[in-house]
Amino acid sequence: MSVDRDDTYSRFDEWLGIVLTVLTASFFLWYIGIFTLLLLHNDQIVQFLKERTPIVVELDSLSPTQREQLEQVIAAMPQVQEHSMRYVSREEGMDIMRQSLGGDWIDSAIDNPLRDILIFNLHSGYMHSDSLSAFIDELRTLHGIHEVFVESGYVDEYRQWRGRIQWLLLLMGGLISLLAFGMIFNTLMWMLRTKQHPIRIMRLMGASREYFAVPFYRRALKYALVSALLGIGLILITVFILIVSLPQLGSHVYWSRVLESALFVTIISVVLYIGAMHIALRMQTPRGIKL
Repeated sequence: MSVDRDDTYSRFDEWLGIVLTVLTASFFLWYIGIFTLLLLHNDQIVQFLKERTPIVVELDSLSPTQREQLEQVIAAMPQVQEHSMRYVSREEGMDIMRQSLGGDWIDSAIDNPLRDILIFNLHSGYMHSDSLSAFIDELRTLHGIHEVFVESGYVDEYRQWRGRIQWLLLLMGGLISLLAFGMIFNTLMWMLRTKQHPIRIMRLMGASREYFAVPFYRRALKYALVSALLGIGLILITVFILIVSLPQLGSHVYWSRVLESALFVTIISVVLYIGAMHIALRMQTPRGIKL
């Protein structure tokens, strides 16, 4: 009775270890997949940031009719994204400044020094230096425009930090991969210890290496595919959440590259599990028996 109970506990511990290992490997594969997607979509990220870069146009004192006409002229230009035009009055600008800096920093008795502004975005193809300069020069020729500004900090900051971020993510990926491999290896080693006695008997009876090794490789392959499927599922969920949160990002996601990332994740999972199983089989071979 106690033997059956111990065997039940042993099976439970084995499956619990396998489940935890598969979940840990899935998280690692999710991380690798997201990192791969970022590398494959590097140009698309720059393009997305360019399209999110605001163009700020300060206006002279215009009547509402003149301002609306100017808005229509600018919005009709091919460089300007549709439905991106936004008007901010000088009063709204002062309210925003008060909220940002705090009311104590701005004396309400002082005349409002701000101007009415128009904020809009350009298509990424017109955000190159030559095209952008030509567009700004064209805007400055329009009546009612005081000055034009481009807030290009998004792209500049991304380009400045891109290399450092990639190296940091790569370092973290290396540490997580060591952790994942260690968990996979320890789980498979523990599983093989419970099968060491049958392995010894089969080897002494003349069973070939493939006879008892192949089933273990198949189990490792099964765990690898389960981990890969879970990791790919997490990747797809992450991509969908990003698209829902930032609808403009949807047009920059190449699903063929998502498929490439999923294939890469599957290969990494198989290599991890099969490699760990191969080492574990070598180390768990009973003494005096050549594997």
